[in-house]
Amino acid sequence: SDCAGLVLLRAPKMAAEDYCGLAESAADLCDAVGAGLLIHGSLSVFDENPDAAGLHLPWREAKKLDARPVPSGVWLGVSCHSAHEIDHAVAIGADYVTLGPVKQTATHPDAPAMGWVQFRELVSRATIPVFALGGLEPVDLDRVKLAGGQGIAGIRYWWPAS
Repeated sequence: SDCAGLVLLRAPKMAAEDYCGLAESAADLCDAVGAGLLIHGSLSVFDENPDAAGLHLPWREAKKLDARPVPSGVWLGVSCHSAHEIDHAVAIGADYVTLGPVKQTATHPDAPAMGWVQFRELVSRATIPVFALGGLEPVDLDRVKLAGGQGIAGIRYWWPAS
C-alpha cells in the first residue's frame, strides 16, 4: 500500500502555542508509523519544533527570505503559484515546491485554477520536484506525473469527505 513518508501539519488559523502542542502530538504519531513531520509556517514555528523533519513555508513567508532558513539536513518546501515564486523557492534552497491550485478547490474557492497546461509549463521549467495541489483526486495522479509532477499534496486527496 502507498504510505506517505512525510506529513505536513498545516493549521494556519491556529494560535502558535496551540500549534506547537499539536505538533508534539503529531510528531509522536509520525514516529510511530515511520513518517517525518513537516512544520508549516514561519521560521519561528520551526524553531519551536527543532526535531521536525522540515519546514514548509507559505509564499508570504518565503518571499521575505534571501537564503535557506534551515539546515541542509532537513526538508524545505515552499507553496508556489507562479514561475516567479518557483524561481525564488529555488534561489533560497528549497528542496521541493507545491504548485496550485491546478483545479478549483473547496479550501480556496476564490483562487483561480491554473489548469493542466499551465501546470505542465511551470513544472517543465522547475529544477526541483513539484507536487500538485488544488482540487485533485487519486485519479489525477497519472496526469500529474505525465505533466512532470512528483506527486500530489493535499487535504481531500488523502482524506476524502466520504
